[in-house]
Formats: sequence, structure tokens, C-alpha cells
Amino acid sequence: MGAQSFSKSGHFVPAKLKWSPGEYGEVLRSVVEKVVPQVKGARVYLCAASPDGTCVHHHVESLEEVPQISELGRYVESVEMTVEGTDGRRCSLLVRSSETFWYVWVDVDRLEDLNLFWVLLEARFGLRERQAADECQGPLQADGPPSLLPSKVQVYCKPKDITWPVVPELPARLAKLGFEVKEKTVRIERYPTVAEYRTLEGALKDVETNRAPKEYEISLAGSATGTRLSIWRYSNLSGQELLRVEFTGKSAEEVVGKVISFLGLEPDQAAVGNKRLERTCFVGYRFDDQGHELAERLCRFLRLLRFTISTGREFAPRSISEKVRARMAQQSIVFAILTAGEDKTWLVQESLLGESSGKSLFLLKEKGYTHSGALLADKEYIPFEAPHIEATFVQVLEGLRELGFGL
Repeated sequence: MGAQSFSKSGHFVPAKLKWSPGEYGEVLRSVVEKVVPQVKGARVYLCAASPDGTCVHHHVESLEEVPQISELGRYVESVEMTVEGTDGRRCSLLVRSSETFWYVWVDVDRLEDLNLFWVLLEARFGLRERQAADECQGPLQADGPPSLLPSKVQVYCKPKDITWPVVPELPARLAKLGFEVKEKTVRIERYPTVAEYRTLEGALKDVETNRAPKEYEISLAGSATGTRLSIWRYSNLSGQELLRVEFTGKSAEEVVGKVISFLGLEPDQAAVGNKRLERTCFVGYRFDDQGHELAERLCRFLRLLRFTISTGREFAPRSISEKVRARMAQQSIVFAILTAGEDKTWLVQESLLGESSGKSLFLLKEKGYTHSGALLADKEYIPFEAPHIEATFVQVLEGLRELGFGL
């Protein structure tokens, strides 16, 4: 593995959940071979559900054996693979399946490979981002249209071991709060092994036999459409440990508060708050050739993360300051590419960045750039050497993840 890696994840609905024998594996192999054209070695793990709720793991040692995977979503719960090329390139992929959607995670050594991998996956499997209504079977009833589905609350807690012995009691506790648990999943990671359980008792036995994990995900899906409790402990790209409790459903704040207390956790006041941000952003940059090129690379990257983007470039029949101020106000996040140059309109955009209080501000600063004033002088920034703005993308991903975006 290289000194750095690039990853992305999300919940998606594929074009179809059932595949004819060999079809799914053949498509998957064709995607991987586009990213790593000269394969040196491969490790592929299949996870199949067993009657006691645990998962039995099988593995193959070559991509040629991958087409044996036939009906992902029926008996195969997950597919995890790592492929290495003769040129040193590497890619890792995880696909976890439920009855209605996939969780997909990709990790590679090069950003361009991440972009290629993700575009190929979306095209070949027909992936689209999962919506709450995707869990509905037939017409919507009491839950109402998607706009009226239950709200989501997430709270970051101080990283520590949860009170594992009480975890099997969670469904009973949640039932008293009006949340009926329909499906349970626990994923425990202890590098290089991963274990998945379909019962909380099975996960507890793992913890008692081994040790409390530093990375895990507990997911409890409710009987009502779109309702779910999730508890994650993981490390971000800087190695910082994070622990997040998230609930989608009625009385979300009360449920999250009760769960945090029941598991012996403590909210981290220094972490990101509960507000869920929309995937919208404003990109400010200098309107010269270099500025356009850098902005196009950043916007292409953000679109891959499914962000809707606005800039100050498009024409509007009003002053530049009014146009930029209005567009910036409508977006959740502001990106600014700080580069040297002669474009005078940048002075207007830069001055307006000082008005972005209350919004998350990402400053991508070319080495050697100097501010025209004191408005941005005390702001934290991500440095890069032009034209290599891609060097900032790891920290951008880290920042977006800590803002609560699922990536």
C-alpha cells in the first residue's frame, strides 16, 4: 500500500439485486481490471449468512474465480476484495447487500483511480444514491411522502468503549421509545480481519472472546419506513478517532440522548454538531486560465461526491458582489481557490468570503499566494502547488466526512 490512499463510500440502489450465474462477478471483474490492468495478486472474501446469525467467510485468490459469485443479495451478504498490480497500483472494494440496497466502499492509492473506479461502478451496475423511499414496499402509507419522512439526528461522542454487555438489550429499550427493531447488523473490524453478525448476542460473544474493537458499526433498522439507529466508531484520514450515534425516526433527539446514556457515552462538545447539511457548495476562484482549470478539477471531484455546485462565473443581470453574495448564501459549504493573478473580480469574491460566517469554509491556497486584506488572514487553509489541486482532496474528504457527509 502506498503512503496515502483515497476512499469513498455510500448507500446505493443498483439496477437489479439478483443476477444470473456468473453475471455479477463478471461485471465486477471487468471494472477492477480497468483500474488495475496488470493484476499481480488478488484476495476476494465472500460473506454468507448462516442460521445462527453469524457470517461464514469464504475466499478466492484470483479474479478469474470472481464470476462464481452469482446472486448477491440473496445468500451472499458481502464481497470484499483487494487487488494489487504489477505496477504497484492497488484497489480495495467492499459491497454489502441488503434486500433493497448496497453499501459500497472503495479505497485506492491514486485519486484518478478512485474517480475511474467510481464512474465505472455507477455505469456498469446502474447505481443511484439510495433514498428513504427506496425501503417502501408498495404505496406509501402512514409514513407519508419522502418530504415527511422521520428526521435525522446525529451526535459525535468522545471515543471510548461502549458498554458492550448491555448492547443486546438495545431493542427492548428502543421499543419503549416507540422504535421497533426489524433488522440487526454489527460489523467489527480488527485489521486485517472483519466480522459481521446478524445478532447482537453474536457480536457480544465476539467482544467477550477477543477484545473491544476500536472500529465497528452497529446498525438497527426499524419496522417503519426509513427508520434506523446507527453507532459508528472509526478513524478519519488523519488517524483521529471518532464515535457517532445517529438516528432517523420520530423523537430523534430523545432516542439519541437515551442511547448515548444507556451505552455509557458522552457527547463531544468539540465535535461537529447535529445539523445535517445539504450537498450544495459554492466555489470561488480567480477568473483567469489557471483559475478556470483548477476550479474545473475541483468541481469534477465534488460532482463525483454528488454535490450540487454554484460559482460566480455564470452571468446574472446585477453587480458581481450581489450575484456572488446571493449564490453563496444559498449553499451549505463554501470553497475558495486562492491563487495569484491579475483578475480584478477576485477582489470582490475574496472580500465576500469574509461574510461566510456560519458556513463551513474550505480555503485551498496556492503556495505563495498573499491575501489582499485581513479578512482571511486568520483562517485555516489547505496548501497546494499549482496546478496540483488534487493534493488537497484528501483533506477535503476528511473535512466533509467530519461535517457528517457519508462519503
